[in-house]
Amino acid sequence: MANEFMDRLRNTDDVLVYFNATQTIFTEEHGKPMEEHLSAWIVDHPKEFQDTLQRIYATGHDIFSIGTQAASIFRAKPFGQAIIDRIYELNYTPAKLAKEVTPKGYYAAGLCSTSLQDFLEPLGNITREEVYNGYLEQIKGLVDGGVDVIAIVGDDIEAAVIAILCIIYLLLGCVMEGLALVVVTTPVILPAVMAIGLDPVWWGVLLVVLVEMGLLTPPVGINLFVIQGISGSSLGEVVRGTMPFFFVMLVALVLMIAFPSMVLWLPTLFFGS
Repeated sequence: MANEFMDRLRNTDDVLVYFNATQTIFTEEHGKPMEEHLSAWIVDHPKEFQDTLQRIYATGHDIFSIGTQAASIFRAKPFGQAIIDRIYELNYTPAKLAKEVTPKGYYAAGLCSTSLQDFLEPLGNITREEVYNGYLEQIKGLVDGGVDVIAIVGDDIEAAVIAILCIIYLLLGCVMEGLALVVVTTPVILPAVMAIGLDPVWWGVLLVVLVEMGLLTPPVGINLFVIQGISGSSLGEVVRGTMPFFFVMLVALVLMIAFPSMVLWLPTLFFGS
């Protein structure tokens, strides 16, 4: 079934509709308490789960999330040890129930999600072995239960990368001249930016704004000293005088991140998508 799913994605023009509002539909239609663990509720209410799944498929959805995003040892921690001890069951049983009523050409998707506030060493206290073993138990339950797809869901990596790069360029702008900063960092940063699916033209415009902001970043932005040398004013006066321009660029930066089309509409108009 997994091979059939991948073949449809790669070799056909089929549009597969994915349903992921599992928590919401059980809460609204069957009175599931929001504080109760979703997979545990599904195990305790198999008929409601299967009936709902069949109705979702009948509405035209091709893929159904079986609601296991919180069924890892990491996401189960807030629900207590009793839930942590049932990780395999809480993945296996929903997967098995879903497969029993999933027609041919439709797909049951198990979800693996992030570890919440926990991070790998040295930033956190989780070892790589703990992460491996933790997700291995969850994935084994999903596979043994017969899911067609395992979806890895989590935080928005693009947003995280953009935030980190913005901070890096603002700090580097304090100590490096603009052209040198672009020349030195672009061979390393651009491939990473493109690898996560960001538009290189959009990134180039964003980079120019970031570099210019970096050159005005207190306390040692290079342009601050240039302006001080020309005007003869104190550094404090120069910083206060440039802050309005810094914040205007900051607003522009936020808008360009929130609405990439602001940057791309003109290149698209001339050169197409």
